[in-house]
Amino acid sequence: MSQNQFIMKKLILSTFITILIASFLNAQECDALSMIQEGSKWELTNYDKKDKVEGSTTYHVKEVSSDGDAVVWKLSMDMKDKKGEVYNSTETDIRCEAGVFKMSMEQFMNNEQFQGMQEMDVEVDASDIEYPTAPEVGETLPDAQITIKASTNGITTMNITTKIVDRKIESAEEITTPAGTFDCLIVTQKSKMKFAFVDKEFPSKDWYLPGFGVVRSESYKSNGKLIGYSVLTSYEQ
Repeated sequence: MSQNQFIMKKLILSTFITILIASFLNAQECDALSMIQEGSKWELTNYDKKDKVEGSTTYHVKEVSSDGDAVVWKLSMDMKDKKGEVYNSTETDIRCEAGVFKMSMEQFMNNEQFQGMQEMDVEVDASDIEYPTAPEVGETLPDAQITIKASTNGITTMNITTKIVDRKIESAEEITTPAGTFDCLIVTQKSKMKFAFVDKEFPSKDWYLPGFGVVRSESYKSNGKLIGYSVLTSYEQ
């Protein structure tokens, strides 16, 4: 074997080992999402500013699989009205890749808004909203966006775009919900909503639990007054 061939084989072996190590580290980071396993179920309940139930969404992890270096969780979602009756069922995926936890913005559609579009043709164009699996206080997070178009008999009756911007991990805080007590990170952000000739901006705050997701979320008016909130009300593995 020539010296060049020996060096080339060492380079190939070194590259191969580096890829294996990177894949192993990525898998470890995504395996840290220990609360989201096949069979896991949880419910987020939405409340108005007066603590009255507005609706809820129940999630059930149907399958966990691999897609290259990514881990994919397939979830079913049952959206319920304030009486607890299911009015819409759908499926969505959550992905973890290279230490980043990604979920479609479709998961954050407002229950009341969705109920009002049941008789319409609806198109949704949504980006992923991202959370790192190993977040740090002071870290900024990528923006996200969702556009919802609704039409009746081919005529567009609604076109709303919502952008989530200025996302930042502000601090750490322990929080207690009906589902338990969790050590969370507080993520602040702004929701910029545009429809017709109207532009509105709403600040919001999430209590993000690494290894799971958001266990509480609060939305405010521009003057800081509470509009409503969502809370993790049940969880079972």
